[in-house]
Amino acid sequence: VEEVNLFFEWALVNRLNKVEWLLLGNYKWDNHLHTRQHRLALLVSLGHQYSIAVGGNTPLGNIQQHGWFMTDTSLSYAQQVRQVRARVDWVFEAGFDFLTTESGSSEFTHPECSLMLDLMNEYADYVQRRWGREAGIKVHCSTGQTCSGFPDPRTGEPINFNFLPTYATPSLGVYPHTIQV
Repeated sequence: VEEVNLFFEWALVNRLNKVEWLLLGNYKWDNHLHTRQHRLALLVSLGHQYSIAVGGNTPLGNIQQHGWFMTDTSLSYAQQVRQVRARVDWVFEAGFDFLTTESGSSEFTHPECSLMLDLMNEYADYVQRRWGREAGIKVHCSTGQTCSGFPDPRTGEPINFNFLPTYATPSLGVYPHTIQV
């Protein structure tokens, strides 16, 4: 907590007013979700004492690097929607101000494009409707992944999977993945 407090002091001195944490996950932690939520709520409230907006990032179905993902894209759509909503609720119940996500099942693989778009829309619209908060998605840059049936507005060719948010609900903010910049 002391180190996080020092980080927030540094952020304030450097005129930062918004931070985001990648939420990590591990199947071993599933029995401790309430403890994790309580600890994160403490850190978020500390950021709020400095007037800093604190956000979380949890990928939709991107299962890599211990990221705490929202849903298992191999389940039925109804199950996926329930999982997405439960994760969104958990994050905002910890006091976070905004939530971002990422698409695909890894940086180089993805589920069916229409499923991914439906999940993006469900996530963003639920965040706005239920919580009145900001929902965003980070767009990666990779080649060889296209979505037939979704033309790129610039070329008319099938759109690169990473740019599928072009077709998403206006509730979804779109950001470049920072390492891509």
